[in-house]
Amino acid sequence: MNSIAGRAGSLVIGVATALLIVAVSLPLFLNPVWVSFEQGRAEATAWTGFTESELRIASDAILADLVLGPPDFDVTLGGERHRLRTGDCLAMQLDRPTMFHNPTRKPTRYAVVIASDPPTRR
Repeated sequence: MNSIAGRAGSLVIGVATALLIVAVSLPLFLNPVWVSFEQGRAEATAWTGFTESELRIASDAILADLVLGPPDFDVTLGGERHRLRTGDCLAMQLDRPTMFHNPTRKPTRYAVVIASDPPTRR
């Protein structure tokens, strides 16, 4: 019985340690300094067509929104409302007014990922 309890305890400690490492490491990479460094290294201005200052403004706004989790929240695209629940995804074009709304008093977490096609090289 002790060996089963010992193995279970070791498993719990291992999982908790892994989660702690991820929780401590993730914010290090989701900060404006690191993202700016990586955007420079990846030549993001060439890929996006933004100037460095425009890219910084957009990235800082995205990083402010880059979290995940419950509760449900609404996304309105040009008057059309979508209710998103945990795990849902909504692909959209940013060609009309967009609003995010949390109808509850609980904090909500969501991820905003903006991608564009890279410019064609001639």
